[in-house]
Amino acid sequence: MSLINKILMILGIVLVAGAIVFVLFFYKGTIKFNPTPATARIDVNGVSQTGANNIKLDAGIYVVKVSAPGYVSFVKTIQVKVARSVNLNIILKTLPKPEKIIDGTAKYLSPSQSLQELFYLGNNGRTIYRITNAETPELRKINPITPDVFSEITNLSLSPDQQLALYKKDAGTFLYDFNRYDLLHQELFNLGNEIGSIIWSPDNTKIAYYHQTPAGERTLIRANKDNTGQERIFNFKDTSIVNPALDWSANGQKILVVKDNIYVFDVYTKTLKQITSNQKIVEAKFTPDSSTIIFNRVDDKGDVTLCLSDIDGSNIRELSVKTTLNKITWFDQKNMLATLPNLTNSGESDKLVKLNIENFQETEYQYDKSLGKIEIVNPVLLLKKDKIFFLNSNTLYTLGLVATE
Repeated sequence: MSLINKILMILGIVLVAGAIVFVLFFYKGTIKFNPTPATARIDVNGVSQTGANNIKLDAGIYVVKVSAPGYVSFVKTIQVKVARSVNLNIILKTLPKPEKIIDGTAKYLSPSQSLQELFYLGNNGRTIYRITNAETPELRKINPITPDVFSEITNLSLSPDQQLALYKKDAGTFLYDFNRYDLLHQELFNLGNEIGSIIWSPDNTKIAYYHQTPAGERTLIRANKDNTGQERIFNFKDTSIVNPALDWSANGQKILVVKDNIYVFDVYTKTLKQITSNQKIVEAKFTPDSSTIIFNRVDDKGDVTLCLSDIDGSNIRELSVKTTLNKITWFDQKNMLATLPNLTNSGESDKLVKLNIENFQETEYQYDKSLGKIEIVNPVLLLKKDKIFFLNSNTLYTLGLVATE
């Protein structure tokens, strides 16, 4: 073999070795992890590591997850490029824990119109309380706004301006006037025993209720807040509707009438339109923009599903979240917070999900579930919308909202 051939052969070997070294060490990209806590688990490309690590990967797109007990998980899609490094210095956030606000029982949790205060019935159902600065623990104050005058209340609804309350006891319906929280001059009015579902108008000027008498009258009545100026705005005599549930749209134009099916009453034309048929609707409400109805229906198997419908009954769609209306609240007109019971394991705490009702995008909120089962009922969002207030076994809690990053 000539000297030239030997040189060429050696050069070829060097080039092949160099190519192999390049493929092995430089063709791949690197993700450099430096997590806090240092014991965090890293999952990428089907491989799990713990703590600070450099992981070499072929060029491409990867989903990276960093997690640790007691911390909010970090999930991110990463693009890895040839011979390039991606540095991930990840500090995991501590999981928020449900915080008990009071030791006693609470019912009928309600936000103020300004979304800056909370109201609830406490003291074993005897007193209505107001919480100011609820979102700031160091400034939070809880004060009674009524004497200890209530007992055995079965339903409580504060007026939009929180100056009046409607409540039911036994067969009676009562109006309570707070007189701007003057405990010495508060008044109670008995509205009668022939009232079914009763609701406030969104502008705080009227009430509407289902009225049924022993003589057979079945009507929808609109009246002033003190029940004067009664106006019978619809007669149910030609329908099969008896003792329906009611809801008033935020724009004041429509009233939902719910009894097995959903009916929409037009406040201005005073006409009633049935928008569902052959359904078993257990509850329905207007969404905040008044153009959509959200409702629970029961299917043939007895399962309860959460659905949406346009206000004319068209475009009915079933939502991906499985829950009931007493376990949802709204961030804004299109995004709701839903608390989801675990349908396969009744011993687990509820899941928290933000759902956009237009594109159905879901965001899960994580929290510490090590304190025992938490069932989130009557959730309320205040002005900052960074935490919820809710009832769990008739006890008032708050919980910070932290999504998977």
